[in-house]
Amino acid sequence: MGAGEPELSAFWHEIDELLAGACVARPLQQADALLDLDRVPCNAAAPFLHALVRALDGWDGRLLLRAPDDAFAPEVRTGDRLVIAPEVAASDGDLVVVFAGGALTLRRLRVRSGQDWLEAGSLAPLALGPLVAILGVVVELRRAL
Repeated sequence: MGAGEPELSAFWHEIDELLAGACVARPLQQADALLDLDRVPCNAAAPFLHALVRALDGWDGRLLLRAPDDAFAPEVRTGDRLVIAPEVAASDGDLVVVFAGGALTLRRLRVRSGQDWLEAGSLAPLALGPLVAILGVVVELRRAL
């Protein structure tokens, strides 16, 4: 077994756990066919999206996630609801949702000298790699009045 294989095995195990619990997650309203990631009982990552399409009736492929912190304030504040489009290709400067360290986080994609980096204010930048995956691009922000 290679040096990174135990980490990758754990990564795929987390995805399997998500799929096992995905049957309890349903869109909040019939008219708004978004999968609410706050209602999914496990962590999430990009490779499971095709399986979720088959598992969830009425899902249009977009995701909904509550912003975890104020790292992008005033643009995005804690509690804002973010609509995420997994099928949209991320470009330099896009706000993206990332699966890293077993959790979902919000970052801005930066491309420097051909290398992709994920930044968020004063937080340490993340490099894309086998254990850090972009889940999708934020295409809409929903803020309660």
